[in-house]
Amino acid sequence: VPGVRELGEMGAIGALIAPRPLLLLNGEIDPIFPITGSKAQYVTVAAAYAAAGQPDACHLHIHPGGHAYALAPSLNWFKRWLG
Repeated sequence: VPGVRELGEMGAIGALIAPRPLLLLNGEIDPIFPITGSKAQYVTVAAAYAAAGQPDACHLHIHPGGHAYALAPSLNWFKRWLG
């Protein structure tokens, strides 16, 4: 979404999705979304899900490599949440 970073921290924006299921994918060496920042923002998202009574509905999957799509964890997530 163009300009989304101007609205606030990504963790706060991600928390707005709670309590609906959310899968976040991040590469260990992603040059666009560095893993340390992603982990820090996930703390905010996870806290929102816990407060909403759905701590298992959000997940941060960290895969080896850079900015790439992780097919297997995505398919598993869809199977779990969409049947």
